[in-house]
Amino acid sequence: MHLPDNDFGLALRELARVVRPGGLVEIGVWGHIQSRDWASPDGRFFRQRSDRALRAELSEVCTVLDFATWDWQEDDAHYQWARTEVTTP
Repeated sequence: MHLPDNDFGLALRELARVVRPGGLVEIGVWGHIQSRDWASPDGRFFRQRSDRALRAELSEVCTVLDFATWDWQEDDAHYQWARTEVTTP
């Protein structure tokens, strides 16, 4: 969630490279009903992806086996969790 779009895709491809095909990876990040970027007062970058956007990015290198959200906040932010199976060597 601290990586912009292109860097997130690079990180996912690196996971797919180092995890054997068929290996499981669980990913948890804070998301939102709409993809959005913002910075905290101390300058940290945040990218919150919509559920649909996160699943689409994960699907480029993994098979999404399970996906859940919880801890919805008043501003529609929520925690996203996915269990994936690596499908790309």
